[in-house]
Amino acid sequence: MTPVHQILAQWQQQVGQITSRFQQTLEEASAGCRQLVDRNPTDIAPLRNVFGAIDAHRKEVEHALSDAWRQTEDGLEAAGDGRANVAHDEGERQYRYAAMWLEEQWMRFEGHWNIEQVQAMWPHAQAALQRPAPCARCGQPMQLATRAQAQTVACPACRAQNQVAADPVCAIYFGMADSVALGQTVDRWLAKRRHELSWEDQRVATHQRTGQWPEEPVESLKQLERLELDYQQALVSTRSQMDPCSPEQQRSFVEGRMRPFYDRMNRNAVWRRAHGMPPLDVAATEGAVDWGPLRPEAIDDFYFHQMLLEWLQGDDALYAKALARLGYRDATHWKIVERTFLEHWGDDEIGSDHFQEAASRAVARAMNERGALMAQANSHLLNPIEGVSIETVAGLMARVGSTPEDGFVKLLAGQGLGLETWARVSKAWMARMSSDTTGTIATAYSKAFTGAGQGQFGEAGKAVAAATGAGGMATDALGGEAPVSFERYAEISGAMAAWAKQGKDISAGLHACFRITAQDFSTISVYWSAKMADDFSLFDRMTELTNEYEKQYLASA
Repeated sequence: MTPVHQILAQWQQQVGQITSRFQQTLEEASAGCRQLVDRNPTDIAPLRNVFGAIDAHRKEVEHALSDAWRQTEDGLEAAGDGRANVAHDEGERQYRYAAMWLEEQWMRFEGHWNIEQVQAMWPHAQAALQRPAPCARCGQPMQLATRAQAQTVACPACRAQNQVAADPVCAIYFGMADSVALGQTVDRWLAKRRHELSWEDQRVATHQRTGQWPEEPVESLKQLERLELDYQQALVSTRSQMDPCSPEQQRSFVEGRMRPFYDRMNRNAVWRRAHGMPPLDVAATEGAVDWGPLRPEAIDDFYFHQMLLEWLQGDDALYAKALARLGYRDATHWKIVERTFLEHWGDDEIGSDHFQEAASRAVARAMNERGALMAQANSHLLNPIEGVSIETVAGLMARVGSTPEDGFVKLLAGQGLGLETWARVSKAWMARMSSDTTGTIATAYSKAFTGAGQGQFGEAGKAVAAATGAGGMATDALGGEAPVSFERYAEISGAMAAWAKQGKDISAGLHACFRITAQDFSTISVYWSAKMADDFSLFDRMTELTNEYEKQYLASA
């Protein structure tokens, strides 16, 4: 066996080992999920905690797969014979499919257990739907159209107006419509992913034969469009089986979900030609050297500019605004500056750790700048609903879990709201957020929710919110003290991963072992994630410590 074939065989063995371990983790977690659903059919928090731990584990597995492939690439390059290129393409194909397999298995796992939870919850929700509510004045039973939302109901006997709160089980049941729809449409998602990978296989095969990288034909792009549309239509159709909505609402939902796809297609040269659109970029002048607003040593700024402009392609108005804001005359000027920078430093420097760290640092800046531009362009999305802002909704949502019902009614009254208005306005904001493909509303909501200062680590949450930019990334230095030490954060994460594998109630474990709630851990996680984004050495240390603590908690069971 040649060295190249040995390296490829070792890579295939690694793929098998990595995917087998992940499959085993899911099988072990499934046993725990079965117990959780049977024991807590109306409480979704335990299952959500398991999902969080498994998803974190999946990302670690994806990282391990990526590292293994990079090492394999290095080995193939060092082998350096005529078979290395073919072996590289085959190894990369296996990497693509293994990564897709991991994502598919995770989606199927999450979807399956969401459906199991909903099915277990249905008898309880059905009983609540059929249960009449007594009139507060005369006690006569009132039949309700729904128990999933707060409402005002007139008693048929005495005509008194009754404020009826949403039944918690019904609210949770119907709130899971999106999760169930995702679980039931995995095969359609997989169909479009397989189409994308199939084209990539054809592209690589053509390159092997001819040495040229072909453009994807418009027929393939249109087939991808059909598959994407089929997926989104199935998603909304399946969702509406649990939470009915009008045909107009369904069409609006699909249009919003398709917008990112068309934004991406509008950056594709073949698609643009087929639809009579002019070329997106004018080729930069050959041989021109121009540093524009940059300096050779401004590495962080270069990557910030590059990422921001790349993310805004397809939105001509925002792209032009960003060019002017960064100091470029037009798109051609930027392309000349980009080429000048890359040619000045060369491939070796560009690929060095120093440059890659600069690129990583630029992500947060670019996301926040993009968020600021998007927020300005879509400021209408943040217009209050019935006089209630998204910040008010987020602040109240942050207090729901820790405030008794009568106390929450008082909080609402302090904002000039009643239960009926709150139910209507909060649902309207959630609907607007779900159809917002720009992320404008979600970013504003997340920042206000974290900044509400709830839980025992509320001050840390406020510090994170204060340091967070318009793109949802914390770039300013975090003020105040850390909610817990970095090692404690890793210990909690490791314990949660162990409990998930053991099928234990993670919420109960957090309270018993660490005296914290799930919301407290969310604040801790947001704080230290922001810190790690500023110090990349912490990522490796986090992985190392988490794995150590996971083993300790597994052994102590």
